[in-house]
Amino acid sequence: MHYKLKRTVFDFRRCLWPIFRTALLIGLGYIILYPIMYMISMSFRGVEDLYNPTVNWVPIHYTFDNFKRVVEGIDYFRVLTNTAILSVGVSVILLPACSLVAYSLARFHYRGRTIILAAVLLTIVVPMGFFTSAQFLNFSHFSMFGILDMVNAFSGKNFSINLIDSLASFFVPAALGIGVRSGLYIYILMQTFKGLPKELEEAAYIDGCGFIKTFTKIIIPSSVPSFVTVFLFSLVWHWNDYQLSSMFMPNHRTLASSIKSLGSILYGAIDPSVLIDSKQSVLDNQVACLLLIVPLLVIYLFTQRFFTDSIERTGLVE
Repeated sequence: MHYKLKRTVFDFRRCLWPIFRTALLIGLGYIILYPIMYMISMSFRGVEDLYNPTVNWVPIHYTFDNFKRVVEGIDYFRVLTNTAILSVGVSVILLPACSLVAYSLARFHYRGRTIILAAVLLTIVVPMGFFTSAQFLNFSHFSMFGILDMVNAFSGKNFSINLIDSLASFFVPAALGIGVRSGLYIYILMQTFKGLPKELEEAAYIDGCGFIKTFTKIIIPSSVPSFVTVFLFSLVWHWNDYQLSSMFMPNHRTLASSIKSLGSILYGAIDPSVLIDSKQSVLDNQVACLLLIVPLLVIYLFTQRFFTDSIERTGLVE
């Protein structure tokens, strides 16, 4: 009798856990998907539906005028091209620099390694706004790593390069491994390289491979999921950023900066003579946000396998 009671309790617990897990996943999924479902529902509504209290999710007056107004108003496809060039370009350029730094920290022991590692971790903790003023001054009077300053000192002239309002203001830091969130990317790759068996590299050294050939032929193919994850992180951060893009490229609008100034773009909000329909502006904002995230969702659908593999291998879930 006692054995049957214990068996019944054990079976009850085994049945209870799947139910609890399913309910938890459904709840978390709803919390994550709710903003997207809300944007989709609002984007296809007419203004009349906002005044109708019976409309919750399914619009009564379907319309595509909201999309037409926003796409034409912000010149969506041109701005989308600008955003894609900036985000993809920076994400590709930073991979070689960050991966080399991460590999040296993960595999080699040399004087000053601890200081470099501490500096990398410090860049993760310190917010990006701490560096923006200094970066703006450096980019507006760029001296090519001090070379132009030396030329100016000897020639008595004032040569300088202005990188503001150009892609170079993002590409140069990325190529040197000091771009936006580069410390985090270095840390992710470093954790991945630490998890790789050292025997692979030792076998490559025995076969006559040098440092560069071992890195390109052994390490990179074995760490593709982590490279894809770093690429996605960088892509998303630059895609959603409006502060740095507005500061360093004021005349080249991105999607994020366009949404930030959507009212002035569509309605000329800076002109007090223009009357703005607050209900219509709500719909336009939802459409603009939806147009911002749709390309990222499409990219994630094709790369989620690499993303989840990288999380498992780098220990980010621990």
